[in-house]
Amino acid sequence: MEYELNFRDYLRIIDKRKWVIVVTIVCSILITLLYLKRQVPIYRATCTVRLVERGLVSAEAFKDFPGFMHGLLTSGAIATQSEVNIITSYTILEKVARKLKFISDKMDQDEIDLKVNFLRAKIKAELLQQTNLIDITATSADAKEAMLLANTVAQVYQEQNLLERNEEVRKTREFIENQLATVEKNLFNTETKLKDFKTEEGVAIEIAEPLQNKLIELEFERAKLLQKYTKEHPRVIELTGQIADIEKQLVGFSDKAVEYSRIKREVEVNRKLYTMLKEKFEEARIAEAAKIGNVAIVNPATLPRSPVSETRQRGLILGIVFGLIFGFILAFVLENLDTSIGTIEDVERIVKLPVLAVIPRIVLDKSKNLVFFKSIFFKQKMSQVDEAKIRMLVHYNPKSSEAEAYKTLRTNLKIGPAHKIFIITSSGPKEGKTTVLINLGLATAQVGLKTLLVSTDLRKPAIEKTFGIDSEPGFYEIVTRAVSWEKAVRGISDIMMGKMGMGDALKTQGMDNLHIITAGHTAPNPSEILSSENIKSLVGELKNSFEVILFDSPPVLPLTDALLLTSFCDGVIIVYEMGRTSRDALIRAKTQLEGYGAKMTGIVMNQIKPQMEMYPTYPYYYSKYKYYSEEKKKNSP
Repeated sequence: MEYELNFRDYLRIIDKRKWVIVVTIVCSILITLLYLKRQVPIYRATCTVRLVERGLVSAEAFKDFPGFMHGLLTSGAIATQSEVNIITSYTILEKVARKLKFISDKMDQDEIDLKVNFLRAKIKAELLQQTNLIDITATSADAKEAMLLANTVAQVYQEQNLLERNEEVRKTREFIENQLATVEKNLFNTETKLKDFKTEEGVAIEIAEPLQNKLIELEFERAKLLQKYTKEHPRVIELTGQIADIEKQLVGFSDKAVEYSRIKREVEVNRKLYTMLKEKFEEARIAEAAKIGNVAIVNPATLPRSPVSETRQRGLILGIVFGLIFGFILAFVLENLDTSIGTIEDVERIVKLPVLAVIPRIVLDKSKNLVFFKSIFFKQKMSQVDEAKIRMLVHYNPKSSEAEAYKTLRTNLKIGPAHKIFIITSSGPKEGKTTVLINLGLATAQVGLKTLLVSTDLRKPAIEKTFGIDSEPGFYEIVTRAVSWEKAVRGISDIMMGKMGMGDALKTQGMDNLHIITAGHTAPNPSEILSSENIKSLVGELKNSFEVILFDSPPVLPLTDALLLTSFCDGVIIVYEMGRTSRDALIRAKTQLEGYGAKMTGIVMNQIKPQMEMYPTYPYYYSKYKYYSEEKKKNSP
C-alpha cells in the first residue's frame, strides 16, 4: 500500500531538510560569487546620435524637377532600422578598426574579418522608439576603450553619412549642369535661327497676339512636364491636344508666318528653361559647398565609473534560484533515500503499533552543549557524570520538557495489577533503550509505585554504572541460585552508598521506591542463562513484591536475548530513534517479537529534535513544555 504525500507532508519534509536547502543555497551563492569574481569586469559606454531631417536643397525650388531627382534633393533622413544596421555594418566597423589601429595594411583579409567580427560583438546600436535618436553602446573590459569605441563609431558613422550626402549633391549638380548645357545650346540655336529667318524674309511676320501667347504658354508647360514625365502622361497628352488645336487655327496663315511663329515659341521656351536651370544650378552649388550631413552627435559617451552591475545582480539572483531548486531536489531525494520513519502517523501506519511517547533529544545546560554535540558528531565519549545526568534526567531535572515526556510514557502504559511487567528493547544498538528504562523507572517511582529495574542485558550492562553501585551479586547469581533475589536487590541505601551520594540521591522524592537488580557476574553464555527455567519462578516472586518491573535487554535483531524474556512479560516496548534505524529494521524487529508470542505494547520515539515537525497532532507537548519552563523560572529564587 503506497502512501500519497499531501501538502502537510511536503511542508514537513521541507522543515526537516531545511538545513540541506539552506546549505545548498549558500553553496550555490558562494560558487556564483566565486565565478563572478573570476570574471573580467565589463564596462559599458553609450553615445547618442540624432538623424536630422534635412534635404539637400529647398523643396520649393525643385517642385518642377524630375520625380526621382526631386526626392533625392528634398528628402530628409528618417531614423529606421536600416540606419541601425548601417552603424554595425562591415564598412563602418572596418573604418573604426583602422582608425583605432586594430587592423593594419599588413594583415590579410581573414585577419581583418576576424578583427571586424570581434569588434561587432562589442558594438550595439538601438533605435529609441518614437524618436529619431539612436544609441550606440560599446562594451569592453577597459572603461576607456568602451568610451573610445562608442564615440569612434559615432564619428565614423557621421563622416560616412556626410560623405554619402556630398556624393549625392555632386551627382545632382552634375546632372543640372548637363541639362543646363543642353538647354543653352538649344537656346542659342533657336535664337540664331530666328535671327536668320528675319534677315532672309526681310519682313516681320506677326501672328495674332492671343493665339501666339497661348501657344507659347502651352509649349513651355509641356516642355516642363516632359522633364518629369513621358509623352504618355495624361497631362502631356492633354497639352499636346490643345497645341494641335491652336496650330489648326493657324493653318490659314502663310507657311512663312507659321514657321516664324514656331521658331519664336521655341526661343521663348528655351529661354525660360535656361533661366530656371540656372537658378537651380546655383542652389546645387551652394548645397555642395555647405557639406551638411544628416547625423548629429547629441550625447557623446563618457568614461564609465563602474562595471555593469546588472550582470552581477542577475548572476546572484540566478545563483539563489538554482540553489533553491537544487536544495528542494536534494531534500526530497534524501527524504526518499531515508529509510527511517519520520512522523508519529507514519510509525503507527507502517508498524501498526501505537506511539506511547515522543522523547525529545536531551540537551544538558549550555555549558555542556559542546560536549554533548561532540559526543554525537565526533564520537567523543561524555564523562560518566554527564552520561548519568542524561540517563537520570527525571531525577535531576523533573520539571524539564524531557522529563514530562517520560511521565507521558508512564501514563500511556496504563500500569496495573495485570499490566506491570515490561521489557524495553530496540531493533538496533544505541537507540537509547537503557536511558528510556531508567527514566521511566524514576518516573513511576516518583508517583509512589514500587519499581524494580532488572538489568538482563548480560553482554553490556549499563544500569549499575549509571547509579554507581556494585554489579555483583546480580541477575546471573539469582538465576544460577547462587544467591536469593532478596539479597541481590539494591535499594535507596545502596544508591546513597554508591557514587551518587546522599545529596544527589535525596534530590527528589521517590528514590526510596526504586529498586535495582544488576546484571551480576559476566555470563559466558547469556542466551542459556535467559532461557533457564528458574526465570519463570523468579518473575512470579518479583511480580508479587513490586508494582512495576522493567527489564533491560539487548537489541532484538542482532541477538535473541530479548525474545527469551518476552514470555514472562505483560508487554514489550520498542525504543526507536529516527534516522539511526531504518523502517525495515523496525518492522522486522516487531515481526520477530510477535512471531515469538510477545505482547506488543507500543513504540517510544527517542532523541527527537524539538524543532522538527514530528507531532502536528500533538501541540500539547510544546505548550506543556513552555508552561513548565515558565513555572520553573517563577519558582526559582
